[in-house]
Amino acid sequence: MLRLDGNDWHPATADPSLLLNLAAAFVDCLRGAADDQGGDVGFRGIELRDRCVELAFPVQDIALARVAAQHIAVAAKAADAEGSGVLRRLRLALRLLPPGVKVRAQAGSWKRRLQPIAEPEELSTDELVTLRVRAIRAGGVQPAIRFEADDLTPFTLTTDEATVRLIGPNLYREMEIEAEVERGRDDQIVSGTLRRFDLVDADDADDAWSKWFNANADEWDDESIDALTKRP
Repeated sequence: MLRLDGNDWHPATADPSLLLNLAAAFVDCLRGAADDQGGDVGFRGIELRDRCVELAFPVQDIALARVAAQHIAVAAKAADAEGSGVLRRLRLALRLLPPGVKVRAQAGSWKRRLQPIAEPEELSTDELVTLRVRAIRAGGVQPAIRFEADDLTPFTLTTDEATVRLIGPNLYREMEIEAEVERGRDDQIVSGTLRRFDLVDADDADDAWSKWFNANADEWDDESIDALTKRP
């Protein structure tokens, strides 16, 4: 027997296609599990009962039906790639039910909820980001710019020819870009499209240098500073 409870489901409100789809998948799974045990539960019709929604499947061998139902309850929680085609159909039928509807299988005194594992969420890799970068190459058969940035491996963004011509003379200059990017599982940028860029002007660069120096001043002396900046 299958009992469906929740979301105000009863025979007058239940979606017949979802209900019959679940019933067919469950019966096929029960028959297949019984076959694996070398027997036949001997289905003898179907009954629709008005306690929430109950689908009863009278059988000749209740002991075998209990063993088969126990097997199904465990298998329903396995990964989608595991199990037979009928098991995958059952998992899908369970997922298609409205939110809040719970399904319980019963064979004799044994009862167990049928609940597939949640579908793995797809990794969302598209995002709009703003980054401080340096362009290291511009051009190509398809207009694109290759960038480098702190904490990122070099990456390439597609763009248009006009943008390539604007960035080309400014290679290795600091710039701020806005781009739609796709990241790999290591969180590195693997592809994307450049949407906007702004060159960082000299005042911003000097300010960034001053902040860096103030944080690291203890490691430097006047001679090393003069050698690095080439200032008298």
